[in-house]
Amino acid sequence: MKITVKIAFLFLFGGISLFAQISPGELTKAHAELEGLSNCTKCHTLGDKVANDKCLACHAEIKVRIEQDRGYHVSSEAIGKNCSACHSEHFGRDFEIVHFHHEELNHDLTGFKLLGEHAKLKCDVCHASKFIVDNNKTIKNRKNTFLGLSQKCASCHENYHKETLSTDDCRQCHGFNDWKKAEKFDHQKTDFPLEGKHKNVKCEGCHKITGTGENKFQEFTGFKFGRCGDCHADVHKGKFGKNCKSCHVVNGFAVIKNRKNFDHGKTGFILKGKHSNVKCESCHKSGFKQKIDHQFCADCHEDYHKGEFSRDGLFRDCAECHDEKGFKSSSFSIEEHNKSQFALSGAHLAVPCTECHLTEERWTFRKKIECIACHENKHGNEIALFKDGKGNCLVCHITDGWKTVNFDHDQTKFKLEGKHKNVHCSECHFSKEERTKIFSKIDSACLSCHEDYHSGQFQAAYDNDCKSCHGFEGWSAKYFDHSKTKFKLEGAHKNVDCEKCHKKETINGKITVKYKMESIACSVCHS
Repeated sequence: MKITVKIAFLFLFGGISLFAQISPGELTKAHAELEGLSNCTKCHTLGDKVANDKCLACHAEIKVRIEQDRGYHVSSEAIGKNCSACHSEHFGRDFEIVHFHHEELNHDLTGFKLLGEHAKLKCDVCHASKFIVDNNKTIKNRKNTFLGLSQKCASCHENYHKETLSTDDCRQCHGFNDWKKAEKFDHQKTDFPLEGKHKNVKCEGCHKITGTGENKFQEFTGFKFGRCGDCHADVHKGKFGKNCKSCHVVNGFAVIKNRKNFDHGKTGFILKGKHSNVKCESCHKSGFKQKIDHQFCADCHEDYHKGEFSRDGLFRDCAECHDEKGFKSSSFSIEEHNKSQFALSGAHLAVPCTECHLTEERWTFRKKIECIACHENKHGNEIALFKDGKGNCLVCHITDGWKTVNFDHDQTKFKLEGKHKNVHCSECHFSKEERTKIFSKIDSACLSCHEDYHSGQFQAAYDNDCKSCHGFEGWSAKYFDHSKTKFKLEGAHKNVDCEKCHKKETINGKITVKYKMESIACSVCHS
């Protein structure tokens, strides 16, 4: 009884000194609520030190991480140690129970090694309450904590791919130095390994980027790639089916396999003649993706004729005259030539094409069709009778031969009548002195061809126009009318022979019949 009272006395009157003997010192602010003898067993086991299980009973978030084998407390520096070895107590309210210096921390021990750009960040950039994902309300409500973060990239970074990929582990493709570069991504492990020309295509070439700013998005899934046509436009418009690989390889569209077995007829242009021996590259100069317009020969071949056969500014197709056997041969026929402005007839039928259309330099076809364009003008400026003013020889000649003249003399000022019709052309149009033919220079007066039988008696009166008395059937003076002279025949004069009055005399040195009388007095004839 005395002992009990003594103990009670000690507690009542010497409480402070007694408590100081039992407790090593004040607890920190974090554990201040556990102050007092009645709370000792919440951390201590009777007769022993602080037990780890009691610490972890309160600090359940640490216990969970240890059980999950993650975080600093399972690192080589903490594993196997008692909690009190690092977190001492009873050193006063302001004692730093957690000796944590950011600069000295080896972040590798936390299970999350800082690499690349992460190593440059300040701690509070990542260790912020907005990034805490654990459901522990105690952790979320703490102002200063390094717990509760997830190591998943999407817990801090926006999922650029909008959860379209099969994994949310960004580290399978990306490193920590540059998010724009998928340095760990291996396209060869996908369902579409890159081969040939595909290796050189930029990602954006297939994986299109849509939107701008916050809505910017690049597609990596959800599109077809089973056939070439899923990405490439079919320049053949379905003519060869959908299996591009039957002709092409991934090393380039210009590389065609099985060329010998390729049916060019499917293109709409059947290879015939010399076309069948031409190398593909000769036509497909810009590759086989190039669309070739082969409607006309001139689409591929240079126009040798320099537009001579163009119509309204458009080239005529060479196939009208040539075929695939070669340009040197021509199917242009005489019948076709006769449909042109220059129909072949007579001697022209026997003339080789080269005589008219081949010069020393090249073949020409659009030529002048006037005769003098090919034939020498034998008449010079002598011929004035050209209907069109261009020297149309057909006015006089025919194509059967130059010597045959089919000229209508009636078109001239000197119509052929009477005996003139039977006179050969050379009799009038050939100059014996000059040994040349003359035409326009010929005088149409009678005396220019005929001798003046009257020795100039009628030159002043009729200007040598014999037609006043004579016709073309002969030299008889059937058109002479004596009544129109100064001496009309009347009475007995009508029956007198001409020779009775018009006798021969020497006139101008020539014996001829005198018709021009000086006087018509009766005494001239009557005594």
